[in-house]
Amino acid sequence: MLSNLVENRMNGLYQAIHLSAEDRTQIEHYLYDKLARIEGEKDRTVRSLTTWRTNIEDKQRRLPYVHYECAVPLDLFKEEQANCPAG
Repeated sequence: MLSNLVENRMNGLYQAIHLSAEDRTQIEHYLYDKLARIEGEKDRTVRSLTTWRTNIEDKQRRLPYVHYECAVPLDLFKEEQANCPAG
């Protein structure tokens, strides 16, 4: 079958590919550096989203109190309430 022939030739090709120890080391360092950058970006994103969520939750908790204390008119209260993401 043609697919078996192609698979056998691909296996032979993969067997013929060799990396020197220096090439392997360079590739390994590149990949570790790239992974470290990705992890750093992920950590920054998680911190940013956590801060954003905390700010929104604080705003949601404070909003009813300012209305009840008559510091904010009802129409503005409803407008702000509509702008808060659903919790």
